[in-house]
Amino acid sequence: MKALTAYLFRHSRLGFVIGAVTGVVSGLAGASLAVLIGHAMTGQGMSGGWPYALACLVFLLSKTVCDLLLMRSAQATVVRLREDLSRSLLKVPFIKQQAIGAARLNAILTKDTDVIVSASALIPLAFSNGVLILICLGYMAITSGGLFVAIAVLLGVAMAAYGRAERGPRQSLRRVREELDALYAQFGTLVAGAKELQLNARRAAFVVEEGVLPEARQVSASYIQAMTGYVVISNAGLASFYVIIGLVLFGIPALYPDMLPAAAAATVILLYLIRPVGELLAILPPLRQASIAFARVQSVGAELDDHVRPPSSGDAPLVIHAPLTLQLRQVERRTEDGSTAAFNVGPINLTVRSGEILFLTGGNGSGKTTLAMLLLGLYEPDKGAVFVNDQQVTADNVAAYRNQFSAVFADFQLFEHAVAQDDAKFDRAAAEQLRILQMEHKVRVTNGRFSSTRLSSGQRRRLALVSAFLEDRPAYLFDEWAADQDPEFKRIFYTQILQTLKAAGKAVIVISHDETYFRYADRVIRMEDGAIAGAHARQFAESEGTS
Repeated sequence: MKALTAYLFRHSRLGFVIGAVTGVVSGLAGASLAVLIGHAMTGQGMSGGWPYALACLVFLLSKTVCDLLLMRSAQATVVRLREDLSRSLLKVPFIKQQAIGAARLNAILTKDTDVIVSASALIPLAFSNGVLILICLGYMAITSGGLFVAIAVLLGVAMAAYGRAERGPRQSLRRVREELDALYAQFGTLVAGAKELQLNARRAAFVVEEGVLPEARQVSASYIQAMTGYVVISNAGLASFYVIIGLVLFGIPALYPDMLPAAAAATVILLYLIRPVGELLAILPPLRQASIAFARVQSVGAELDDHVRPPSSGDAPLVIHAPLTLQLRQVERRTEDGSTAAFNVGPINLTVRSGEILFLTGGNGSGKTTLAMLLLGLYEPDKGAVFVNDQQVTADNVAAYRNQFSAVFADFQLFEHAVAQDDAKFDRAAAEQLRILQMEHKVRVTNGRFSSTRLSSGQRRRLALVSAFLEDRPAYLFDEWAADQDPEFKRIFYTQILQTLKAAGKAVIVISHDETYFRYADRVIRMEDGAIAGAHARQFAESEGTS
């Protein structure tokens, strides 16, 4: 919890400082209310209710300002946390994102940040109640030192017992968070395979009964165990506070009759503190959950940051200009999935030039997708190097290299914004591409945004092609784009879209099995067992392949 509080304070110091000051003021006002009530009940009150009314007004105003400032500061920091995570995610190598896993990343970006957001709304309440309790106890120490020592000892014992008893529930909450990753993975399978599961009731039952429900039950059991512990110790903590009040009210006067007035005044203050003490006990579990979630966020954030290399002054930035010449020189890549033997791609020597259409073909597992990812700069070679216009691509300049490409992957993501442009000229160009792909009756582009993305799989793939085309990058990659397209759109893709890109001087790489259209490529590279097994060149004559 300290780490979360420190992070919130570090990223919004001014708001938290002002909030803390107003919180102290509200605590003083609240404590003065308890004192005035106690004086009035013992016949020591001032005439009239003006001091009490003034204390109420100060308490209202200062607590409102405190809560609003702390809330805004906490929310601003949570936004910063999400921003930092999102930017870190985009900076790390794609292969590292795959290693962390979609389920874990989704849990971090959604569940954990939501828990932190919910808890951040409780921080003002925890702070103001804590300040109120301390000020009331401070007043008690000033007015009756001996009585305060006795109460402080009793409170110390109760707090120590609470802290010891809380270890078990806290461990259970940590276990809940660890188990949530597995549950999120099962949910991912359920959502991704919804179509297949609706066609196979037996498999659907297996996924639910053997996959989702065991994980859900385990999470539920751990959560119930944790919260049961918190319910018991929270109620015991509140009951112990009542016991302390009873000891002050009945025990101390029985031993020291002359301390009855002081005990009565202290009892009034303690009764006044029942609400803030109860609220602190109630909000402790969500604050603990937020602390655990923040630790998970920090863990993944550190894991991501470990793979963001600091810039090196030794590598000059890329100076990229058309025409492009992309080269893989003795490139090798080793891949292990943990269950099978390592799969090696390379060593590969390959050159791709502007104004050229290159087809990559080969069977499943032949290495063509890995080769494409190396060309895009999304995978880093284990050996060899990638060059653009004879400049080596390194970890420091790979971002500039990647931005030379536009791609439509087999598992593409369609974005609502075509690209970050909103001028009329762009919209007209988009409308022309929609017309060519016969999508003008389904979708419009206004201010650089598609009017709809709720389309069939084939139509969505066509929209992704439009978006990529309009990005106007020097190089393009299409991964099995035509696999689920009607014959007419296959023909348009191979005979019009690709040829238009070539005429515009683009370097075009296409992963394809459509042998009928191989004649429209300048070269066809066939991959087999991670190596270039054959190459047919229609235009460029060069010797490429394995070493």
